[in-house]
Amino acid sequence: KKQGPKALLKKFRDNSLVLNKTIFAANAPPWTLSAYSDHFIALFVMGRTLATHNHGVTSIFTLK
Repeated sequence: KKQGPKALLKKFRDNSLVLNKTIFAANAPPWTLSAYSDHFIALFVMGRTLATHNHGVTSIFTLK
C-alpha cells in the first residue's frame, strides 16, 4: 500500500519528531516533497533522510 507525500508527512508529524533521533520507517519512498505548509518544507533524499525547514531551522532525520 503506497502513501502519498502528504499522508507520509502527516504520519511523521503525528509521531512528534525529535531532532537527532532515529525514525524507524519501512520502505520509505525516495520522494522529493514540495511545501507541506507555510512553515514546513520537507525533502526525502534517496528514501533515507528527512530534512525539515521550519522557521529558519533545518533539522535532519535518518530513516532506518
